[in-house]
Amino acid sequence: MCNLNHLIYRFRKRYSIIYETNLNVEKQEKQLSVVASAKLSQTAILSEHKKKEREAEKEGKRLYYLKQSKIWEKKLIEKYHKLKAAGKLESFIDKKRKKNASKDHRYVPYRCVDKDE
Repeated sequence: MCNLNHLIYRFRKRYSIIYETNLNVEKQEKQLSVVASAKLSQTAILSEHKKKEREAEKEGKRLYYLKQSKIWEKKLIEKYHKLKAAGKLESFIDKKRKKNASKDHRYVPYRCVDKDE
């Protein structure tokens, strides 16, 4: 009997042209869309901050450049506002809470067995 992995290997080798063209194009398009949306939100946050800084500079205040952590926080706030507007915030937080609970559960020790028993 042939091994399943061997069959998959042979199939992919025979039809490698299909895998190379179609799947790679789809992956690249998906990656570009994700990267583009992240870049747009980051540039929007930075441009908004720069406008505020220019106005503050005209008033005589010193410039303040945003750290990556502050940009990240603003992205999260924006994300939560969008979810709240769509009415999906509660379900998102529930999923996040369940995910964190399952992570925490991994580190809870098992029941200790007494040596006296």
